Amino acid sequence: MLPVYRLRDGRDTLKNNEEIFQRCAELLCQGEAVVIFPEANHHLDRRVRPLSKGFTRILFQAVEYCKEREILLLPVGVNYLRAASFPDLTSLYYGQTFPLLPLYKEEDLRNSVVEIRTEVSIQLQSLTTHVPEENDYDQIIAYLIARGIDFQDPHIANRAIADFPDDFKLEPAKAKQIGPSGIIKVIFYLINFPILIPWLWIKKKKIPEPEFTSTFRFAYALMVFPPMYLLAFFLLGSAFGYAQALVVISLHFGCNQIYIKSVKTYGK
Repeated sequence: MLPVYRLRDGRDTLKNNEEIFQRCAELLCQGEAVVIFPEANHHLDRRVRPLSKGFTRILFQAVEYCKEREILLLPVGVNYLRAASFPDLTSLYYGQTFPLLPLYKEEDLRNSVVEIRTEVSIQLQSLTTHVPEENDYDQIIAYLIARGIDFQDPHIANRAIADFPDDFKLEPAKAKQIGPSGIIKVIFYLINFPILIPWLWIKKKKIPEPEFTSTFRFAYALMVFPPMYLLAFFLLGSAFGYAQALVVISLHFGCNQIYIKSVKTYGK
C-alpha cells in the first residue's frame, strides 16, 4: 500500500507524492497492476464523486518511462450493502478495459486529463449505485429501500434511480415485528455481550468517522476473538473436559456465523 498525500495532510507532505507516483509508474512499466482509488476521499453516500486528477499524473509518468508499452485501465465498482453496519456484504463489478495511449496527447495534457477522467467516471457510475448530485439523495435512498432494491446490484439500483417518480412520498415507518432474523440477532448479542461492551464504547468514543467503522471492527475482532476462544478452551477444558470445551466453542462460533450469513437488511 502506497499513500498519496493531500493538501489537508499538510503542504509539506505533498513533496512525498513524487516518490509515490514514480514507484507506481515503474510498476506499470514492469507490467504490474496498480489499484488506484481516484475519488481521493471517503464517504458513505451512494454516488461517484468527481475524480481527482492525481491518478492521471501517475499514468502520464508511466507513459514517459515506457513509451512503447500500452497501459490498460480497468474501472471497478465496489458496492456495499451497508458499509458502516454489521454484518455487511460487498460486490465488485468490473467494467470495460480501455487503453491509455489513444487518450494521451502530449501536446494537450489538460484535455487528456479530462478525457481519461470522463471515461473512468462514466464507467464507475454504471458499476456502482449512483445517485446524481442534482437529485434528492435522501428521498431516492428511501425510495430504493422501500422497493427492496439490492444495493449490491448497481444495474438494478441505477435503473430504479432513473425511474424515480417525482411524486414519491415516504410513508410513515411501521413498527417492525421480531422475525427469525431478529431472534438470531438477540441470540448474537446475548452470547457475545462481554465482547460487545468494549466494542460499543470504542465505536462511540474512538472512531473519528463512520467510514472507518468496518476497519476498526475487523481489527478489534481479530485481536479479541482468537485469545478469547483460546482462554475459554483452557478454562472450560480444565473444568468440564476438553472435548466439551471444544463443542461449546464450536457452537458459539457457529451461531455467530449463522447470524452473519442470515441477516440482510437494507439501510443507508
